[in-house]
This record gives sequence, structure tokens and C-alpha cells, in this order.
Amino acid sequence: MTADEEADQYVRDGIPAFVAVYDRILELVRGLAPADPLPGEVALAGDLGVTRALVREALLLLEEDGKVSRERGLWRVAPVVEPAAFTDSFHRMLGGRARPVRRLLVGIEDGSHWSHELLRAQTRVLVWETVFEHDDVLLASTLEMMALAAVPPELVEELDREKHDLTQWPTMLEALGADRRARLTAELWRLSPISRATERLSWMELPLHGIPAALTVVLAEDGVPVYLAKNILDLGTFDLVVDQLGPA
Repeated sequence: MTADEEADQYVRDGIPAFVAVYDRILELVRGLAPADPLPGEVALAGDLGVTRALVREALLLLEEDGKVSRERGLWRVAPVVEPAAFTDSFHRMLGGRARPVRRLLVGIEDGSHWSHELLRAQTRVLVWETVFEHDDVLLASTLEMMALAAVPPELVEELDREKHDLTQWPTMLEALGADRRARLTAELWRLSPISRATERLSWMELPLHGIPAALTVVLAEDGVPVYLAKNILDLGTFDLVVDQLGPA
């Protein structure tokens, strides 16, 4: 088979063939309920009259778009995930797939050049660091800082990490409450790769397929930056689900 013939298997009339397969499988998905299983790849290929390779490519794209999910080799309709806002807590952005298991740090600090630059002030900050797990594996964390003048008094008063109830206060943002979060605006969202070799990931139980990444977030109140977070996650496990537009 020549290179042109091989390419023609995947692209016809300028449109990748798996796009048409994607649309046909999506029609099937829309007729099912969340968590319902799909036919196997071989069965789908037979029903659609295409190769298994095209079905696999379409399913992988559907998985990427949050329409289907894999569990022990079985394809299912993806569960409905409530989209988070840009000002929501980190665990909400991960679609509820991460569970807070440990507060590593609680304290008031002077900050650093990094925090001073992003908060645009040499302000003292309340610092929380929290680790999250997925399927009993540590795969995410958040280091949160908030300008001390903007922190609610009850959060300043409780600096003993052992007394923090992670169910009530999974993150600092969550502890602020919905009304306060609604007044915040996103000033910065930056997603960056992290080297697997860095010691910063020594706590992380990264799988072989893991893709470590850092999400830096700065939020402002009344136009003034007050909150900063460095969120670390495995992009091989989690999606960042954020939707400010609402339903179509």
C-alpha cells in the first residue's frame, strides 16, 4: 500500500474518515443513559461498515471530548459532570474525580517574589497546601495563597492543619463560600508542563502514562488580585472541566 493509499483510508474529500464515524457513534451515545455500555469496537466496526482502527480513533476523540469513558477495557457513556467556573475550587475543576486526603501545610507567611509579583503587592498571605487522590493514588495537589487582609477571620484563627475538616474545607476557595467566590474574577490561568524528574513531585504516585502539569490561577476581587494557587495534576488521569457559557 502506497502512502497516498494509506492516507486515503483516513482522509477523503478533505475530511478525516474518523470524523464521520465520530458523528455516528455520538448519535448512538445520545440515545443512551450515562454509564450505559457501548458495543465493543469490533461490533461497532461491523455495524458501521468501517475498520476497527477508525472506530478506535473516533472513540478516543469522544473520550477526549468527555462523551465516553473507558473502564477495564469497556467503553461506556460518560457520566454527567457539572462544569466548574474559572473561580471554582480545584477539585471541582477536576470533575469531582479527586478526593482531598491530607492538608500538608497551613500557615501565615511573608510570601515570595513569585507571590508578590502575581498578587501585585508585598503582602503577607495565608497558605494552605492540600493533596488529593484518585482511586487511592495521590495524583493532584493545590498550594493556595490569599492576601491576609482578604482572608475571613475564621480561616486565620484555625492554623492547626490537624483540626481542618477536609470534608467541610477541601480547599481555601471552597471555605470562602459560594457568595464570596461569585465575586471573584479570573486574572490568570496558565497551564504548564512539569518535568517528571523534579523533586516537587516526590509525593505524587505518578503512573507510567502520567503527564504532570501545573495550573497557576490568580483571582481578583474588585479588580485587586487576592488569591493565588499552584495546582498540580496528572493530565493522564484528569480533565480540567470549566464552562462559563452554560448549556447550548
